[in-house]
Amino acid sequence: MLEDLKKFEKEITRIKHEGYIKELKGGKNGALKTLNLMLDLEGVKSVTVLLKKDFTRKYMALFNAKLDNPRDIKRLCSTYGYFENNCKKNKVLKISVQANSSVLVGRFLFKLVVDDEKERVILNIYDSSFNLIESKTGWSYKNLKEKYYKKSKYIGLVKYWEQESGNIKYYRYYDYVLWELKPFEEFLKLLKDGTIRATFGVDIIKTGEKMGKINDRGISFEIQELDLEKLYEVKKLKDQM
Repeated sequence: MLEDLKKFEKEITRIKHEGYIKELKGGKNGALKTLNLMLDLEGVKSVTVLLKKDFTRKYMALFNAKLDNPRDIKRLCSTYGYFENNCKKNKVLKISVQANSSVLVGRFLFKLVVDDEKERVILNIYDSSFNLIESKTGWSYKNLKEKYYKKSKYIGLVKYWEQESGNIKYYRYYDYVLWELKPFEEFLKLLKDGTIRATFGVDIIKTGEKMGKINDRGISFEIQELDLEKLYEVKKLKDQM
């Protein structure tokens, strides 16, 4: 793993010295696409590269995790989901749920409960008067912990400047910092205070031969870009050499 970090540092240092680089691939996230084309990180699996220009309140997915009983998603969708865009064939369930507040879905309220005693994150569902309807669906800590540690242990956060000349963009990758994933207990703290949310993505296919059929994009645990530093801490690679 240390070799991965050293290779990342070597590659970024090389690119820093190249100054402004002409955009190699445009469109959305052109700066990241260009950087990835410049980097030679073959075999490096423990580092995820992110860019920092201006962090936003946009949410980004940390990982996906199925419910402990994967069949529960169909039950939740048929019982508490809703029809969308005049399609009455299948219900959808597209919601983001947090532990510090409830969200209204039709006539029901959804809220996460992080239960340390049971070591589970539970999806509580209430009626509109906040009477509990059910509290049985969720994820064990073991389930979430496994997914949490499967993600990259390190983030290589690269800072850059951008300029444009003749409708052509140029990027200068001028600095970086390595972040190391904090222990799972920090993830639970951020889940409890609502910093991390769970987003259900049960949708329907809107075009093509399969139009109207269920498209289950899973359940993702997400955090705002601005809050990433709460989940990672700075890794000083030189201290390890």
